[in-house]
Amino acid sequence: MLFSKKDKKEDLHRVLPFVDFHDDMAISADGTISVPFKAFLAFQEQYTEQHYIDWTHMLSSSMKELPSGSLLQQIDIYHPDQWHNPSVDSNELDFFKQKQFSYTESRPILHYESYIILSFPGFYKDYTPLSTFYSRDETKNFSKNPFTNLEKRLTIAKKDAAQFRQSVSTNLPLTPLTSDEFSRLVHRCLSLNFKDPEGTLYGGLVKNKEYVEVANRKAQVISLMESSAEPSYTVLDKFGNNGGVCAPLTEGLGRSLDFPHIISRVIRMIDSEAFLKNHFNAFAWSEATKLDERKLQNIRHIRSEMAEFEQTLLQRNEPIVYLSFLVIPFCITDLETLNNYSAQVLAAFAGIGMRGYLETIDTANLFCAALPGNGNQVYRRIPIPLLTAIAHMNSTTPFTGYKEGVLLANRYREPIYFNPFNTDLDNQNAFIFGPSGSGKSFFNGKMIKNRFEAGHIVIVIDSGGTYRHLFEALGGKYIELSAEKSLALNPFLFPSDESGRFLPDSSKIIFLVGLIGKMWKGDLNKNPMSEVKKFLLSQWISDYYRNLSEDVIPTLTGFYDYLQALVAANGKAILDLKKDQLFLFQEFFIVLHPFSHGIYKDHFNALSQDYLVDHRLVCFELEAIKGNSKLYPLVVQILFDFAFEMVAKHPDATKFIDIEEGWTNLDDASREHIEAFYRKGRKTKTSIRIITQDIGEIKSSKIASAIKNNAATFILLYNEKASSREEIGTFLGMNALDMQKYASLRRHNGPGGFREIFIKEMGQSHVWLLEPSLWEHAMFTSHPSERNQIAALAKKHGNIEDGIAEWVYHTKQKYYV
Repeated sequence: MLFSKKDKKEDLHRVLPFVDFHDDMAISADGTISVPFKAFLAFQEQYTEQHYIDWTHMLSSSMKELPSGSLLQQIDIYHPDQWHNPSVDSNELDFFKQKQFSYTESRPILHYESYIILSFPGFYKDYTPLSTFYSRDETKNFSKNPFTNLEKRLTIAKKDAAQFRQSVSTNLPLTPLTSDEFSRLVHRCLSLNFKDPEGTLYGGLVKNKEYVEVANRKAQVISLMESSAEPSYTVLDKFGNNGGVCAPLTEGLGRSLDFPHIISRVIRMIDSEAFLKNHFNAFAWSEATKLDERKLQNIRHIRSEMAEFEQTLLQRNEPIVYLSFLVIPFCITDLETLNNYSAQVLAAFAGIGMRGYLETIDTANLFCAALPGNGNQVYRRIPIPLLTAIAHMNSTTPFTGYKEGVLLANRYREPIYFNPFNTDLDNQNAFIFGPSGSGKSFFNGKMIKNRFEAGHIVIVIDSGGTYRHLFEALGGKYIELSAEKSLALNPFLFPSDESGRFLPDSSKIIFLVGLIGKMWKGDLNKNPMSEVKKFLLSQWISDYYRNLSEDVIPTLTGFYDYLQALVAANGKAILDLKKDQLFLFQEFFIVLHPFSHGIYKDHFNALSQDYLVDHRLVCFELEAIKGNSKLYPLVVQILFDFAFEMVAKHPDATKFIDIEEGWTNLDDASREHIEAFYRKGRKTKTSIRIITQDIGEIKSSKIASAIKNNAATFILLYNEKASSREEIGTFLGMNALDMQKYASLRRHNGPGGFREIFIKEMGQSHVWLLEPSLWEHAMFTSHPSERNQIAALAKKHGNIEDGIAEWVYHTKQKYYV
């Protein structure tokens, strides 16, 4: 068969090497018994170099317990598929949600599967190209019965496999495959058809010098012929501009190759002593036949190196094994594409100091030998120390995200879900850092949009008009606060109870004490209130509410007048306070007069207030009052309290509060209030997200540590300044692996671009990728020229949808996106 006529088609059943799938094992025609497992590997970019070393040594220890001649085969499959959005009635989707679905629908992806197969050969172990099952004469029988003592061997194989599985369970979880599952796996690999879950065999196998064709799919085989002279446990995965992140040695041959392929790695345990002895005997015979002095010196030098090598192995208690490493790219398209795939494989081998070989006459033979459970028949192999052989194995899998949430992507631009409200964490709060130009508006805009579309309540405190178009498109309430007109705020007002009375809880009292203190003292870090003053204010505020008539709306003016009347009455308690100068009433009334009866009265004493209880999407825009040093810090604190009220008002709804502006104006006096805010958030399904772009803001903030200590999630965006990364890393306590990922973030600006985001959830960190559609780009952009264009088009058409539609059309024409 090996030299059969070109294009002769073989039936796929003919080349199957198995005679039976029995009791969760497979039996080959040569008597080899195979026990298959599904492997569950750690997610990519989760291991440090030491983790990889430990993983390698763990597997080495377990493999040393396997009998001589046994094999461990790892099958990695990267097969093509398409991303499909969840089944939803398109009529139920709004305009922009439909656009988002159409952007990701049917996107090409590569599914990854990994399997470990332990094989235990019988009589037949050493194969040549002419003796494999694929190439042997069908009429020729084995000289020895390959199934001798089969029942006994099956029992031993099952026991050895179970012990191996147990020994690696901590670092390499394995799940046994049933006989039917393994049969389907073999069929899928033989037909290269991974869309058929049943693994139906159809079509045939056609051998060609340049490729093998099965079921109309072409494949080539690249064999590892020479490993690196100085092999390592790890490489960098080459993401970003800083070398990338720590990865397995052969990462470049895995998911980094963006096309369908299979990798078969086979490690065969052998008698190391016999192997070395045979080689020494071979060199001795070679030396005896050499007459040329130079050739004699070469042979003696090699023998000397072999002796040193043997001594090193003995000291390490490390055996010699045979390693087979086959990469099989495949496709349905033309040969030129397949040749390009193989060229990439060869380049990937070279990139890690190895030499691959594109098979020709042996392609079909090795293709069949690489089938799961058929590793015994692989004859392309190199002798290598066990630890080095295991370093060639794969220990990680591409990140797959969550089952639901916000649709982002992994580093290969494959759609995956990020869950911004992960209840497995200690809390759902987040701290987000991204310098100017890092893509904060895109990432946060995406979070706002998708969370709102998921039915969550979203409150945003911002400045700069970043989200104007987004809120207009989503139908949210966008409130622009300006000092030129009444802010219509009332920090004393909140929904009354059923009897019509206003009964503040302790957190409301704490908030009002802090707010009045800020009106009175200004910067409470520089001019703190004493505990006595805080206590007195809290007592008077409580008394004010308690004595309030049912038909009276509580206001700052009302409290001011109440306290003035109380002081004017000169009761004994007030006289004692005046005598001991524990509260400076005259100063207090003078300073608070502008807020209660003067120029700021209308800003803080509204008799009615829109509590926005019917709005699930609200943004407070603060740009117009940022320059007012008197109003701005007070408004920020009042909006924080409003968010607190929303939390209490909707205890069963999932709520997100994004604070992108004003949090740096909170001082030490706000710490207790903020911490209470966080505590209440944990109990009421609330996620509080603090967002900043300046490391200086963090370092100078008096409440930064309180925010950090109450956030289980840290989100970092692209940052090209190494010094800034180091500062934020130190503040957040990031380890070296985290810093590698942070430094590796990539960004491609403009329509059709993408941004990578580092997200650490408690002890686990991953890199995610945001690739907005043009429709989302129009809603999220903070670029002035783009925002102005979209605003003008929205005004032209009278609605945001048509305005964005025209912008998308022109942008496609310009960028060919």
